[in-house]
Amino acid sequence: MRYGWILFLILILGFIFWGDIQPWFESLSEEIKDSNGSILNSVVKEFKNIDEIEYSISGPTVEELYYSGNKSVTYTYRTYGQPHEVTFTVYDGVNDYLSGLSRYISYYQNEPTTEDFLLKNIDNEIQIEAIQPFVDFIEENAETNNEKARMAISLVQNIPYDYNGFYGDDLNSKYAYEVLYTNTGVCGEKSELLIHLLRELGFGVAYLNFDSQSHAAVGIKCSEEYDYLDSGYCFVESTVPSMITDDQGDYIDTGKLTEVEEIIIVSNGLSLTDVKEDYNDAIRLNQIQAMGLFLDMSTYNEWENLIDKYGIIVGE
Repeated sequence: MRYGWILFLILILGFIFWGDIQPWFESLSEEIKDSNGSILNSVVKEFKNIDEIEYSISGPTVEELYYSGNKSVTYTYRTYGQPHEVTFTVYDGVNDYLSGLSRYISYYQNEPTTEDFLLKNIDNEIQIEAIQPFVDFIEENAETNNEKARMAISLVQNIPYDYNGFYGDDLNSKYAYEVLYTNTGVCGEKSELLIHLLRELGFGVAYLNFDSQSHAAVGIKCSEEYDYLDSGYCFVESTVPSMITDDQGDYIDTGKLTEVEEIIIVSNGLSLTDVKEDYNDAIRLNQIQAMGLFLDMSTYNEWENLIDKYGIIVGE
């Protein structure tokens, strides 16, 4: 009720003094009309200088954000049974950017799939650019497509397994570049790195998900004579040096692989065409290992030659 009387009083005063304030309102209106052109001219002038404005408010460049701090990391790999080393510069900024990304995918209806998370990793544009020097190195130092695939596989297999993360329950699903930066990784992380490299090199590649056994591996397109479970892709272990097609390894807290829940085709590109030797060597190595600890000298020498040929780490 009190506010009603106040409003009524304001209206009465407005009627009484309107004759005094009306000229002021009219004058203000004319000033706005007169200055309208100058206001518009001022706005146009500012937009003509938009380039200067953009430069004054722009942030750091891509190079400043991602390629400032760096360190050198040396990686090992094998070609034709011979060990090699190569040193790359890796960048703090790229690693910090990727490690700071959310590992989750928001959704409203359809729950994200394994493939969604895989592509979230390997399709990151900053990462693709940062890994390109590794792809270029392989392209420049391998003579054939088969050699390119084998060099990429060997580089990733020889990155040390992240035992500290595994046993310390300190795993954060590293991006592929983070594996290169830290020079460590577990099965899923190293598999995603290898998939990234093989895809960029033009190969048909797949992600083999052994979810119930907490393991992941890679498939590379190959002849059906040697493929894994009639998938069209040969089994490739990414965690340690091993023969292509050899899926008979023993895994921590898991033993041998029994069932693959998903085979996710990432790309349908080139095939690896020289798998026969790996395939036969893997069969023979598993035969020898099934004989037990005591071998005759001839068989032991055969086992030792296979271990040395593929750089297999005994006890892993």
